[in-house]
Amino acid sequence: MTLLRTPETKWSWYVFLFAGAFVLWSAGARFILANNDEGIYLASAMRMLRGELPYRDFFYYLPPGTPLIEAGVMRLFGEKLWAARIPLAADLAILTTSVFWLTARLANLRAAFITAFCFLAFETAEHDRLVVDHRWDSSAWATLAIALTVSLLPRESGNWRARAVLAGASAALAGWITTPVAMVGVVIFGAACIVPGLRRSAIFIAAGAAGCSACFLGWLAAHHNLAAALDGVLWPASHYGSANRTAYGWVIGGYANLFQGLTAGGAITVAIFLIFFTLPATLPVLALLGWPIRLRLDREDRRWAIVLMLSSMIVLIASTLPRPDLIHLMYVSGVAYALGAALAVRVLPPRALAMVAIAMLLMAGTDYAIVLNRRIGEPTMATRLGVVHGTEGDLHVLRLVTSHVRQEDGFFAFPYWPNFYLFAGARNPTRFAYLQPGMFSAADERIALRELQESPPRWILYVDTPPEAYLRIWPGSDPARLRFSSIEDFVAAHYRLAGKVDGFELRERR
Repeated sequence: MTLLRTPETKWSWYVFLFAGAFVLWSAGARFILANNDEGIYLASAMRMLRGELPYRDFFYYLPPGTPLIEAGVMRLFGEKLWAARIPLAADLAILTTSVFWLTARLANLRAAFITAFCFLAFETAEHDRLVVDHRWDSSAWATLAIALTVSLLPRESGNWRARAVLAGASAALAGWITTPVAMVGVVIFGAACIVPGLRRSAIFIAAGAAGCSACFLGWLAAHHNLAAALDGVLWPASHYGSANRTAYGWVIGGYANLFQGLTAGGAITVAIFLIFFTLPATLPVLALLGWPIRLRLDREDRRWAIVLMLSSMIVLIASTLPRPDLIHLMYVSGVAYALGAALAVRVLPPRALAMVAIAMLLMAGTDYAIVLNRRIGEPTMATRLGVVHGTEGDLHVLRLVTSHVRQEDGFFAFPYWPNFYLFAGARNPTRFAYLQPGMFSAADERIALRELQESPPRWILYVDTPPEAYLRIWPGSDPARLRFSSIEDFVAAHYRLAGKVDGFELRERR
């Protein structure tokens, strides 16, 4: 039986459509203020649509995959928030489908449906994370590459060459989005060279990876941007690590902070939720402890599949370093979910397995109900990116910016609010969509200040952020580098307050 005719593959198409539609409906047009990282990618895509290039014309410190994807989608559908979120919906659809297919391959269809249903619920429960992010993009393509490689192990023979090429291309694309995730491609190709059932696929996997990489290299070379891109991709090696270093499974503020001020009942409720929300950190540990004991009991092709998945899971976790916090582990947790579910099917007695499944489904159902209620009840607002919904407080801040700033205006969001650039559609006179104290150097600060002085924007969105707020999110930051004093002095001297919502000050040039 060929792969396309297996039950798990046939059902995968329905899982893909359900997951993608759910994410696009619930999060496709939702404005989120708390997580403004997506502005880094959307502002970059907007500048690319206006003829600028990453590295050469504006600051970007990752491979160009995500900005290129976003620019392509918005060129096709227009500058709309729902269009920008199409890749997010596709990412979660790919991840959920891969979890479903891998679980079905290692266990059975019933376990696959339950695992995929719960995986999607738990991944989307952290609703502030349902935004454009390079981590979603690279994790989706890397997980797809892993699933495609597992499918090459001798069970079905149909169209294996195409799947091998696609596996290599997917792994390479993941690396061209998030540099460390390229390690998955190394694992896949290494497995193809070692595993007897995969050796025939090695050359095709390599061809897919080479073809994908050639497209990116050709694009950079055509724009004379290779050297600048190399400098940009190497920038995190000297800037990113210290400020972003966290412990494995860490949460912002620490776990103790989650229980502060709670009654006994409230603490118990939080503890129950944490059992499920910390699965991205606990499942890999359980898989690494449990699977080596069970490997010898499986048939050979499935043993190799499990070894490949365990190896890939390890390098996906390693790719989150130096920040393997719970959020980053969540992005790369798809393989761990499939391994954990398949292990549970093997080791738990039927009654215990049923109890675990019921508990998981109840929690997942609760998460879906919360998402549905939020989506239906949230207020909406018309913007240049279409009608968006969100909390009243978030929309109030968005209204402050969009009611004043016009597309022809110069606009600078300081220090770390890049999500407003696309909504305003205005021109940023600097190279930087954001400036993170503790990560950006004094030289970066001088460059930004010079560009502001040479072309002062009409508007500046300023948030006076105390050092302790940065240390709460980036605990490894240098306390001596948590203010951009020269830029703050420039703002104070040349801009007057035009409006304020909470801590957000919109200032106009005097």
